[in-house]
Amino acid sequence: MNGVFREFLKKELDRRVAKSPGYSLRAFARFLGIQPARLSEFLNGKAGLSVKRAHSILERIGVRGSEREHLLDSVSADFSRSKRERERARTRLLSREEEILKADEKRLSEETFQVVSEWYHFALLELMEIPGFDPNPNWMGARLGISPLEAKRALERLLRVGLAYETEGGSYAPSESTTFSPDGVPSKALRKAQNDLIEKALSSLEGQPVTERDASSTLLKFSPSRFPEAIARIRAFKREFAKEFGHFGAGEEVYSLSVQFFRLTNPLNNSKKNGNS
Repeated sequence: MNGVFREFLKKELDRRVAKSPGYSLRAFARFLGIQPARLSEFLNGKAGLSVKRAHSILERIGVRGSEREHLLDSVSADFSRSKRERERARTRLLSREEEILKADEKRLSEETFQVVSEWYHFALLELMEIPGFDPNPNWMGARLGISPLEAKRALERLLRVGLAYETEGGSYAPSESTTFSPDGVPSKALRKAQNDLIEKALSSLEGQPVTERDASSTLLKFSPSRFPEAIARIRAFKREFAKEFGHFGAGEEVYSLSVQFFRLTNPLNNSKKNGNS
């Protein structure tokens, strides 16, 4: 089975949850005109789908043109009762192989964007290494303060982009190297992740006792010409801190070490610098 339609629905559900975190599988099923249990079985690979039902779903979502044809062919190839129709549908899918590869590349790019832009993906990787980790979406969601559906989708996304893998015991663990290069990642994704973590830091000021968190600032005069040197020192400090307290040590909770170094004063314009007004 190619599973194209299943992945399409998962992606559509992810999009709706990202837009409205309270959105549920039950609400999605109601919108599609399907029983929630039936939709859950299909998304988990435990049930098939008729072309007629797929056509109705695409109509409700508003998919048209070549994308709809491709998705309907994927359903025919997977679930049609007619062997001849399954073969015809597979032939049509193969004829679009180049388009499928391009779509996969775009999907991976979108997956990467979401991994970087949503803070809880990397928090989940750290959580996997804590004793007693439970891959149950309810447990992961409660520990990270997100919905069970967000937790479930985050785990699936980490597996797809290769940052996590399933262990022999049925649990999950970070890949041997979870180093993630930001090359090619839109700055919008990085900014969103930082904004979210800053909001979490603000929440911790009220929600966590001072014995469990630290928030402090140092103000200093500084020459912008030394900015590259300062950033190099900050990054070296973060690497050493993570090495000392995180990578090779025991832990029961996931923490965030966030460093902000920015200009507080407004720069003088050239005319004022030269004494002209």
